[in-house]
Amino acid sequence: MTSTGPQEPPTDAAPAETAPEEQELVSVSDSRWRRLETAGFLALLFLAVFAWFRQSPLIYDSDSYYHLAVARLFAERGLVDQLPLRASELGDGFGDKELGLHLFLVPFVATLEPVLAAQLAVTVLWTAVLALLALLVRSLLAESAVSPRWAYLLPVLLPWLSSEFAWRLVRLRAELGALLLLLLSLHCVVRQRERWLVPLGFLFAWSYTAWHAYLGLFGLIFVWRLLVRDDRRLQILLYPTLGVFSGLALHPHFPHNLTIWVLQSFDYFQGKAANLDVGNEIQPHTTDLLLRIDGGLFLLALGLWLARRRAAVQLPSWSASTLAVDVWGWAAAVFWVLYLLMARFSIYAFPFGLLWLLSLLAANGGFERVSRLGRLRIPLALVLLVACLAAAPETTKQIGEYRFRNHPGPEQVRLRDREELARRIPDGAHVAARWQQTPLYLWWAPQGEYLNVLDPIFMARTYPEAFDAQWRVFHGQEPDTPLVLARDLDSSFIAFNPTAPVGSLYQRLENDPRMVKVWHGVNVLFRVQPGATESFVRDWSPVESVSAVGPPRLGAEVSADPWRALHAYVRLPQPEPALESRIECSVLATALRLDETSRFEFAPWDPVSLWRNGQLLLDVRTSPGAVLGRGLEFELPAGEHTLAVRRCAPEDPAAGFFLRRLDG
Repeated sequence: MTSTGPQEPPTDAAPAETAPEEQELVSVSDSRWRRLETAGFLALLFLAVFAWFRQSPLIYDSDSYYHLAVARLFAERGLVDQLPLRASELGDGFGDKELGLHLFLVPFVATLEPVLAAQLAVTVLWTAVLALLALLVRSLLAESAVSPRWAYLLPVLLPWLSSEFAWRLVRLRAELGALLLLLLSLHCVVRQRERWLVPLGFLFAWSYTAWHAYLGLFGLIFVWRLLVRDDRRLQILLYPTLGVFSGLALHPHFPHNLTIWVLQSFDYFQGKAANLDVGNEIQPHTTDLLLRIDGGLFLLALGLWLARRRAAVQLPSWSASTLAVDVWGWAAAVFWVLYLLMARFSIYAFPFGLLWLLSLLAANGGFERVSRLGRLRIPLALVLLVACLAAAPETTKQIGEYRFRNHPGPEQVRLRDREELARRIPDGAHVAARWQQTPLYLWWAPQGEYLNVLDPIFMARTYPEAFDAQWRVFHGQEPDTPLVLARDLDSSFIAFNPTAPVGSLYQRLENDPRMVKVWHGVNVLFRVQPGATESFVRDWSPVESVSAVGPPRLGAEVSADPWRALHAYVRLPQPEPALESRIECSVLATALRLDETSRFEFAPWDPVSLWRNGQLLLDVRTSPGAVLGRGLEFELPAGEHTLAVRRCAPEDPAAGFFLRRLDG
């Protein structure tokens, strides 16, 4: 039946005509607001991070100074292929394993003073990493019931909830750039824009040693997608491979960059197994330490999981959500395994773990504003507050530790110390230094030439004799340090921090007349002084018995009785008469003629007895370590004397003694 009265237009007619325009306006408005919101977030984050770093005039982490020194070298001389290192694979050929970071730093160090340059550079990297994390989290929160502004909150709180993650962020190291490139690369796979993996892979090969891990990760994702999702897109593996190998081949230090890669990626871990001094960061954490420093982050992750929507969602294997779960899931799995083996991988494990958790929740319907724990409904904001409070004690402690380590000291004594030490190192001086402290010296005293930097493996594999010698020296276990410095380490200076674990090194050098103290502050600098051996008694010869009276019978046969004479005396190989004063001993004797009463110091390495004219004078039953200044003192009257030494454990290569005159 047809109505003849006036007809009202359908209620949805007008909206049907105007809705697209209104939706477009709303979309444009939202887009503009999001861009403004993102820009404001970036600006605030940058200013907050930069203000944090500007609190101190120092740069945290000695490796940061190495990167600044290389960038300065590039700014001054171009892409050099040699560093001022005399016993390191990073010397001739260089093979710069962090070329991308150094090129990034060049404009900073070329235009700004060094501390500001470093602080600004690390601020840029830190801001880029956290901002990218925020954008990735925001895309994953799109289907959730919580506010998208959580996307800005979660990444910013990561350093607070995990003080271990924060410790990695404050270092000006290549791992910050590597994390940024990995996040971008994996996001390209999620968005199915794999062509971008060619330039990103190229940059990764120039920026970080572990390019094999980059390829391995994409290989795992490709195999998983092929076998489980029937995804046959070869570009997931092909494009990153093309990018990485292009970067390796076009590296300005090719092929030495591959030599460095072998050392860093394979020999490095053999050195770790052999207890090579590679630092604590490649050791795993104990469970209690892990919970203490990262417990807040684990609480937040648990709260997010309990806030998930319960309805199961079946997604096709080709869906974007499934792809995101696969990509972030494999990244989290790989780096969490590595993190449990080596603490240094925390910088990758936590961001990828967060992205995997959020992608998994998003793929299954997202999550809500409350966490359900049994019948309890806990607001997600409260979960976040509890996590922050739980992390507060450890985080505030670590903030205090950071400020303490980065404090310049009263009247900026640490800065003045480095400046003074640098002024006392001549141009071209050969300086022996520990690899841990060489980055500081490379930056503050670039005119010197050093041994090794960054990692002991670069010295240990190629220069094993020099590595053993410097290990003995810097652990205070080399009794004749001046001789070893000059002969084995080709060094005329030695620089170190006496508060570092260097054993008795400082005491050995301080009281040795063959060493001259050039500077003593937070760091110390000694110079080798050849020829200063007049006070040492060095003319020793083997004898038959310590009971011999009168001048020793030079060249006499040594008795077979081990209690009378252990082994014939043999000088150190390749003797340096200007420096050699320590005597490798068995049963040895020397004749002295004194015009007046004289004082002597006797400093043996291990148990030994000293005899005068056949009578026991000193009997050392401990192992004093042959430290000059800590030896036993005695007097001899004017006249002729025969001194004999018995038992210096000749099977010990360090065994020996010093005998020096203290007056005259």
